Amino acid sequence: YVHKYSERASDPWFSPKALWRVIRPRPVFALITGFGEIKSGHSGKGSVGADTVCGALRAAVKDDGVEAIILRIDSPGGSAIASDQIWRDVCVARMTHKPVIVSMGGMAASGGYYVSAPATRILAEPGTLTGSIGVVGGKIVVGPALAREVGVTHDTVSVGKRAALYSSITPFTRDGWRWYEGSL
Repeated sequence: YVHKYSERASDPWFSPKALWRVIRPRPVFALITGFGEIKSGHSGKGSVGADTVCGALRAAVKDDGVEAIILRIDSPGGSAIASDQIWRDVCVARMTHKPVIVSMGGMAASGGYYVSAPATRILAEPGTLTGSIGVVGGKIVVGPALAREVGVTHDTVSVGKRAALYSSITPFTRDGWRWYEGSL
């Protein structure tokens, strides 16, 4: 009678170590995906929304059960501002000492490359197209300095809402800046 139980007790599946292997807590990873053009706002079909990705990154950082964050990117890039917002939240996640692993899909170019750069580790497929062309834009406004330093003043005559958009005499208006940013 006892020998039946002694055989069972010697079975490795009934040992405390085997039981712990079955019931122990498993590591939890947050998987955040971004497929498509990077843009401000929320993700949609074919777009990576900065608000959506940043919200997911912040939630993963706050969740004590999450041990690491996996960010899967497949993007040709997009908005510089939206890419910078995601980049910043990847940096914040790294500062909390949670590993951020980026998995690049078929493409992680421009903004897709930029948001990947601060990751703990970057994994790319053999055929992944990645890199950055470094789009930067702006203008130098010299009108106020010319007037102040050498007394050169100006008069602007323009027809149309954005006729003076590229003028080095006047700064961007709020609408002009939005339009210019969208053209990058």
